[in-house]
Amino acid sequence: KLMDNQEQNYKLHNIYTKETYKHRKKLEKIADFEDWGWYLSEQCQNLGLMGTLIGFVMVLGPFEKVNMSDISTLQPVLAIMGRAMGTALLTSLVGLACSMGLKLQLKFFSEELSNV
Repeated sequence: KLMDNQEQNYKLHNIYTKETYKHRKKLEKIADFEDWGWYLSEQCQNLGLMGTLIGFVMVLGPFEKVNMSDISTLQPVLAIMGRAMGTALLTSLVGLACSMGLKLQLKFFSEELSNV
């Protein structure tokens, strides 16, 4: 009977060890996902900044078409500049909003993960 108890304990220990290993592996995958999420949140900001720079380049581009002696050439250039500034500001806003939203979710996710 003592041998049966030892065998049962050994089997239970093996089952527990296997389940703990599986649980640990799942937690490692989740932690990798968390790291990837923080990386993506930073890339959202970078894409917003890159879009801002592209928009500013688009603002400066039409100046080569301006004839300073003819004011009528200025009106279409101002329209292009307005759209370009809209692009610059919109990409900044979208990049920041996406980054902040993702960081907020990851903050809650990290807190829950640390409680496991």
